[in-house]
Amino acid sequence: MAMIHEQFKAGQLTLPKSMSSQDYTELKHLMYTKGFNVYAKKAFGGPDQVLEYLGRYTHKICISNHKILKMTKTHVTFRYTDRKKNQLKCKTICGVKFLKLFAEHILPMRFIKIRHIGFLAPRFKARNLKSIRKHLKVYPHEVIKYKNTRDFITATTGMDPHLCPNCHKGAMVISPHPPACGSFILMSRMDIDSARAEISQS
Repeated sequence: MAMIHEQFKAGQLTLPKSMSSQDYTELKHLMYTKGFNVYAKKAFGGPDQVLEYLGRYTHKICISNHKILKMTKTHVTFRYTDRKKNQLKCKTICGVKFLKLFAEHILPMRFIKIRHIGFLAPRFKARNLKSIRKHLKVYPHEVIKYKNTRDFITATTGMDPHLCPNCHKGAMVISPHPPACGSFILMSRMDIDSARAEISQS
């Protein structure tokens, strides 16, 4: 209220045409007699649940590629989490409806998901965080560096992309196969080792 009144005194507050300066003064006095309290309802699951919920929208797209299980010319099958039952479920819907649901998560032009202010403002974040960590004696976690894409995918998804989907033992590699048509075929490491052993024996 004090800031609104400062704007009024500076002539920066636009009042409705039906309201005079006297009406504003009477309304201001009336508002000061009221008690204002910010109502912030406690989260059911606590702050961790709130951060986990918001994190899905501030730094992620609405659905990840690995959750899309199957696509046809007319329908899309995807996996989702039923939050009420805390279960993973699959659902198949037509492609038009899927695109409609996806488009609902696209922000309008010039809107952004989140904007940091204060000590997290982009312009001063690096300098401020360094100073804050120094005073709090808190240091950032060491950044994990992966040797290659395979190590990164294995660490983040728990699945080795080079592992043979059939035997779950051999390592899948791309190997040229020149005799027939010169195309590339996919062979497991075990198959390659067996072929080399046969060649060496002959």
